[in-house]
Amino acid sequence: MTKPLSERITDRLAEIGLTPNGASILAGKHRDFIRNIQRGMVKIPRGDNLLKLAEVLQVPPSFFADGFDTPLPKPAPHPSGMEDWKLKAIADLDELPPSQKESFLEELRALADAARARKKRAG
Repeated sequence: MTKPLSERITDRLAEIGLTPNGASILAGKHRDFIRNIQRGMVKIPRGDNLLKLAEVLQVPPSFFADGFDTPLPKPAPHPSGMEDWKLKAIADLDELPPSQKESFLEELRALADAARARKKRAG
């Protein structure tokens, strides 16, 4: 018996070491894209969305079809090289209105400068 798509996606995300948010961002979609597919709120992706998501999950496009039960090869390390927390930070920044992005970045720089100064004082 084949697994439902939501379960296949969950299993594959675990295999490649990504969260639904991180994989959605890498596919160029809103961070809830995969979660919405898993919840049945979005139909199975088509066209470019399907191809991008298949690439991120390292699966053939047929993975999204009902009845898919072909064993998948072991995934390669993800080419983005970005840790999931960095992907989440980028997604959060992307969701800010343009007028707030620069002030957010200024605050982030100030926090980073303060952290570097503490580290320098500590030795």
